[in-house]
Amino acid sequence: MVEVLQAYSSRGRHYESRLDKILAATIKSVAVRKPRQPRAKSSAKIVHRLTVDDQVNIAARYQQGCSSRQLAEAYKVSKTSIVILLRESGIPIRRQGLSDFKADDIAKHYAAGASLAAIGNVYGVSADTVRKLLLRQGITLRNPWDHPQANPLTLPRGATLSPTE
Repeated sequence: MVEVLQAYSSRGRHYESRLDKILAATIKSVAVRKPRQPRAKSSAKIVHRLTVDDQVNIAARYQQGCSSRQLAEAYKVSKTSIVILLRESGIPIRRQGLSDFKADDIAKHYAAGASLAAIGNVYGVSADTVRKLLLRQGITLRNPWDHPQANPLTLPRGATLSPTE
């Protein structure tokens, strides 16, 4: 191609030098680079906010049955920070879900018109956890703007739910 440009143009040599520069730049950019060394995750921020005694107490309380959410609220850190701290301490994380008998109660409350957030507050879980449980139960969720028809089970505004045991 360069030869054709040289034959038919007075600028052929100019194109030849530009193409050589582009080719050289391309070869340099493709050169093998050293791979980055992966950094180990650390809980440096947690360490700065919690003393060693706090970290030991968190591990002990979690092993005694306290939830990571309760610990996060007590120590004013995120739940993720608590889980990271526990994992780094070698403590296995418990799967905390809602039991089957609670699932039936939650489904009844939802059918009665309670919101996902209200149900979640009663059972100490997030609205998303309630949503996932209802979907696993095969319950079709209503749109947020749809309100259930008035029936004897509908909760009045300001009423609180209580888990049945």
